[in-house]
Amino acid sequence: MDKVARIFAWFYSQSLKLYPVDFRAEFESEMQRVFTQIIKERVRESITQGLVLCLREIKDLPDSLYRQHQSITNKEGSQMNESSEINQIPQHALSNTERQPGNWGEAFLAGLPHLLMGLLIGVGKITTTPTLSSQTNNIIAFAMLLLVVTILIVAWRRAWPLWSASWYLYGMWVSMALITLAIVSLELEYGWRYTNAVFLGWILVCIIGYFGILIKSKLHGLLAIFFLFPLLGIMFLEFIPNPIEGWLAIMLGLLSALTAGIIVRLGDFRIGLGLVLAVNLLAGLAIAYISEYRMLDLPAGIPAHVPRFFNFMGLLGFYSIIALGVIAIPFILRGVWNFAKRTRLT
Repeated sequence: MDKVARIFAWFYSQSLKLYPVDFRAEFESEMQRVFTQIIKERVRESITQGLVLCLREIKDLPDSLYRQHQSITNKEGSQMNESSEINQIPQHALSNTERQPGNWGEAFLAGLPHLLMGLLIGVGKITTTPTLSSQTNNIIAFAMLLLVVTILIVAWRRAWPLWSASWYLYGMWVSMALITLAIVSLELEYGWRYTNAVFLGWILVCIIGYFGILIKSKLHGLLAIFFLFPLLGIMFLEFIPNPIEGWLAIMLGLLSALTAGIIVRLGDFRIGLGLVLAVNLLAGLAIAYISEYRMLDLPAGIPAHVPRFFNFMGLLGFYSIIALGVIAIPFILRGVWNFAKRTRLT
């Protein structure tokens, strides 16, 4: 029985290492002594009683760890704020503050590119006249190009305010479009390979840039990566009737625009992260549903598609892992790093 009690006590001692170092220095010895004494008494009664005690400790462990680590986080944040006030350090435009509330004009500018991209994708698919569709699409695309370049120049002159983060990837999009256009105009053999490489390179640069921006400002990073999935995901839809695809693009563009505006208006990172994750999850749900249940525009000779719920769930999981993973992974890694640093596991 004593051997079983020692095993339980050893596992308990290992769990104490998950607490912050300062907390362990003050309470670890006492907690270990009390638990060892109690577990010996319980195991002498029966091993079941010992297991019940261990399960109760396991159940309470996450809440206890959260409270202790949260108290350290709050203490560190308070010390940083006091230090900034004492030293009077000026805030850079890309400072890592938790709240950066903006006015209605800034909120509008933050949401504008998403709305325009939704229109750029959607209007051409909704318009029934092919000539008018092509002309409308070209006008919107050219206007978008000029607007993106102009806005980025203005943002650069104003030291990259928060609302400008919504335009970063659109600037990259314009660059990719120009490179692709140049490749097509050269009429190279296997030119599609080069255009695909440019597109994949653009995705990679966007993700790396997102990680880089997050180091300077979490809110800037959220706004910069926001549109990558909701609107980019539409471009991977196949065999969907144009009106359905067009209205989906417009609705997601409008939703993304409203969300970006709210994030800038409130300037709160935690609310912003929740909104970004929620909108991306909703976009994944809509795109997965349409991909599986609205595949109605199949070429002649191909059997009609039979929707299956299992396929829908697979698509939803795939889209969600990509979208939510790219957005959330930096924050998860940072949380793990901070946790390890506080417990000195690194």
